[in-house]
Amino acid sequence: MLMKWRHIGQKFIGILFCVVIFVFGLTFYDIALQPYTFIRFVYWEMESHLGKETSQSNLQQTCVHMRDAVRNVILTNRNSPSKNQIQQYLINAYGAVQVLLDIQSVHDSYYQWCRLRNGYVAMLVPYQDNTEAADTFIQFDRWLKARNIPFLFVQAPHLVCKYAPELPRGATCFSDDNANRFLNRLRNAGVDCLDTREIFKDSPQKHYELFLKSETHWQMEYAFYAFQQTGRHLNEKYGFSIAPHVLDAKNYYRVRNDSILYGQGTRLGETFVPEDHEVSFLPKFSTQFILDREILWPRETLHKEGAFDILLPPGLTQEKVINPKVPSKRILLISDSFGANFSRYMALACHEMVFVCPMKYHDDIFQKLEQTQPDMVIFLLTAREIDHLYTDYITLSPEIHCP
Repeated sequence: MLMKWRHIGQKFIGILFCVVIFVFGLTFYDIALQPYTFIRFVYWEMESHLGKETSQSNLQQTCVHMRDAVRNVILTNRNSPSKNQIQQYLINAYGAVQVLLDIQSVHDSYYQWCRLRNGYVAMLVPYQDNTEAADTFIQFDRWLKARNIPFLFVQAPHLVCKYAPELPRGATCFSDDNANRFLNRLRNAGVDCLDTREIFKDSPQKHYELFLKSETHWQMEYAFYAFQQTGRHLNEKYGFSIAPHVLDAKNYYRVRNDSILYGQGTRLGETFVPEDHEVSFLPKFSTQFILDREILWPRETLHKEGAFDILLPPGLTQEKVINPKVPSKRILLISDSFGANFSRYMALACHEMVFVCPMKYHDDIFQKLEQTQPDMVIFLLTAREIDHLYTDYITLSPEIHCP
């Protein structure tokens, strides 16, 4: 008898939950939705869970079932053409459940995401054995050295700050642990490395301020400070002559765009993802560039000539930038998506910069080296992960491409 009343109580809580979520949605989101459709989907999903777990009278367990019910409805209806009008509402409702129940970690179809204590949304990185990846870069460095081409590996930061993770209770992220082991192995083998995670060692809050809240990417300003560190290193060790005014942050405008961005809102919901803003960091001094950018679709080459503005917005495209104001040095920059903003400033440092992102282009790296004939190769990767995509890009046997 007691079990029966517990089960009835759980059903009542479920119905009440559906009504509250629906009212919450109509209050804060101007999205039309038939009440019957939403309540029916969520209630029967939750009923199927509770029917198997009638012995669970714990309120927290019931709330978990509620959360799973909304999640299953979202996943079931996400790709249904007939549900396009309610799809985003369901995702928003799912995010609302996370916030209301103080559940800060959520899986989507690709990754596990987490709301940090400061409100930022970060990707949680699992432990990775990156020994093989490190050995690939070591082999690549030796191959370049044999041809008198300097190589520099630049470690970009992950949103989860090394010195102030801001992770909620129970959440773990191995991005910095993975990066530490990776860099140690490279350095022990003599590979030149720069670690941009140290830039805001004494100011973790500044680290977060220069990231997008709803994405895991750095703003242009953070990319500039990474370029500043890299540029000084290139001047000191590799004979570059990057002008002091180019490396001075005082010679750049900081332009803030307060438009609301929901980088992950389409997958996690606008309730789960905070409002965001975008910052551009633009040179005050005169600039001049010649840009040839390969567009992925439709496949074509875009040619532009002009000031720094022609390099914006940065994108994951293969491109060559000529800087007539700098007489020498040619750089081949290979990077993940963090290299998009970073490449804007590297174009200020040399006569020619070629940017390649293996996420979009899978050209033969050795053929690219032969075409570019660089004075410097820079590989920049975020601490989020060392993916096989990038190691596969440089694992082709060098002997095949040697005369």
